[in-house]
Amino acid sequence: MIAALAPWVGVALILLGALPWAAAIRGGRVMTLTLTVALAAGVVALILFWSALLTGHWTLAGVSVVYCLFAAAGVIVWFARRRVRRSPLRDAAGSLTRIEWGAIALIGVIAAAILFNSAYFPFSRPDALGIYRPAALDMFQRGSIQPLIGAESLYRAYPILVPLNYAMVYTLAGWEQDYLAKTVVALLSLGCLPAVFLLGREIGTRRTGLLAALILALTPAFVRWASSGYVDLPMAFYYTLAATFALRFWRNGAGVDAALAGLMMGFAAFTKNAALLGVPLLAIWLAASLWKHRHAHELSRRLGATVLSLALCGLIAAPWYIRNLIGAGFLIPDTAWTDQAERSLRTLGIFITLTDNFLASGWLILLGVAFSAVRLAQSLSNRRRPEPHVDGHALLLWFTVPFFAAWWIFVSYDPRFLLLFTPILCVSAALAIEVVLQRLRPGRIVQAALIAAALGISLYCMFISVEFKDEIVRDPLMSHEAKVALVRGQ
Repeated sequence: MIAALAPWVGVALILLGALPWAAAIRGGRVMTLTLTVALAAGVVALILFWSALLTGHWTLAGVSVVYCLFAAAGVIVWFARRRVRRSPLRDAAGSLTRIEWGAIALIGVIAAAILFNSAYFPFSRPDALGIYRPAALDMFQRGSIQPLIGAESLYRAYPILVPLNYAMVYTLAGWEQDYLAKTVVALLSLGCLPAVFLLGREIGTRRTGLLAALILALTPAFVRWASSGYVDLPMAFYYTLAATFALRFWRNGAGVDAALAGLMMGFAAFTKNAALLGVPLLAIWLAASLWKHRHAHELSRRLGATVLSLALCGLIAAPWYIRNLIGAGFLIPDTAWTDQAERSLRTLGIFITLTDNFLASGWLILLGVAFSAVRLAQSLSNRRRPEPHVDGHALLLWFTVPFFAAWWIFVSYDPRFLLLFTPILCVSAALAIEVVLQRLRPGRIVQAALIAAALGISLYCMFISVEFKDEIVRDPLMSHEAKVALVRGQ
């Protein structure tokens, strides 16, 4: 029993070690918990990567010592910042309304169903079994990262934040503990929910954030892939946080926000190479912030923060891609089937044409994009009276539309890749819905219908988030061997 619980305790201690750093940001409870998960997974991956790069291998003792030093430094920073004025992005004051509590409950039960599916079954999806798990298992057995083998490297050149976290779990357990490995990465996927809440709250209000998180939780594609062990949603988690801190930097020019924007974008690029598109988007956004404040006294401070942000992003992600270029002859493996991209009206309207993936969320997302575009256009045409949250609308469009264009042109054969930026689009949807509800002021019957629809969709999302339900009912205590045979069709 103790041996079985030990790796779970080890993961809890890893999270605990990142907590002081997250608390030092002083962004409120939700921000602290979200950053704890983000930093823990990112720092563990970096320690393993650099240990292998510098010494050729890692050991559990060596990784533990380095991580303890990281945690101790976090405690020192947290103590030093205890008297710093609380961040503008703090937990909103005031008690939650019944509607808000209801939204939190729906989000919570869906998240619980996803975590149950992660912890109950081993890996079952093709890429998890064919790419990420084998890479992690090989690294666990080697105690090092996989060597590149020239032009044949391909999958070995995939960014490895997620496989390194799998390998860390295996190292803690001493065997291929797939259940915990899946659960750890499911936490990164579920991190999209508080991340989108934080972005929505930064642009609008607490209610905006909760509504955005609810829209994401009620998106079938999200609940289907959150426990898959894939890297798309973990990348979206870091990408959404990078957008949040980029917006904060635009508004207040704080160096810590610029640093965190670069840090999160670096982790995103270390998770999936599609995030490389986000790097120039972040750089241009930071440059636009400098241009906007070019005559202000804080220009020099913003310039230094911008350089720091991009430097952190490069320090985290660039070594991996430079290694690929040296050892394999390319930065990014040519594994995208661009010739199969479907550049059609159907894929252009994918959020409403693929109802099985998006249901009502797709329509709300399109409404949100249109709303943000109109608000931005109105603000640009009448600069004397800028529209509310115009900088937020600009950020939402800037960090998503280029991604969608790239998806449509190159990889529109797979709607799963839309998950990379869907969380940010949910914020646009939430802002639009708030305005619609404020203007229409629906009566009790309409409100009841909306609540009933949310309940119905949430039940459906809970249902599809758990796999092999009939088998669970027939044999809830099935053995590991039976689970492996079931999920892999043996």
